[in-house]
Amino acid sequence: MARKAREAAAREAVAKYAELPYGEVDAPMKKVRCELWSTTVDLKMALTKLVSEVTQRCATESVSAGLSTKACQILFAGQRYEMTVLSGTAVLEMTPVERATDLLMLINYGLTSERLAALLRRWSKRAAPMAMG
Repeated sequence: MARKAREAAAREAVAKYAELPYGEVDAPMKKVRCELWSTTVDLKMALTKLVSEVTQRCATESVSAGLSTKACQILFAGQRYEMTVLSGTAVLEMTPVERATDLLMLINYGLTSERLAALLRRWSKRAAPMAMG
């Protein structure tokens, strides 16, 4: 139970960076370690590189699996960023703030190849079927 409460508090803490202008609060200006790229960068650079990485991995997966892709947006520091994901997947049912929060949480916990792969597996689950009627 305590772990879920900490997770919810952490998500709430990073979600505010979706709408606040960049640099208005401390954390967006902080340096973060990105093991995936063996570097330390500021949060904005980490997020923009991560959006590019997600787009590239989804494009590669779509080609190899014969799937289509769809553009979607995230919101960070009041700015919209576009990325491409697999069509018909759960990530497309999320809001731009929810997508950004997932990416920021990934950076917050340590951006590794394994954690990114786990996020992409979760995001790439089939979307819930639309109700007819």
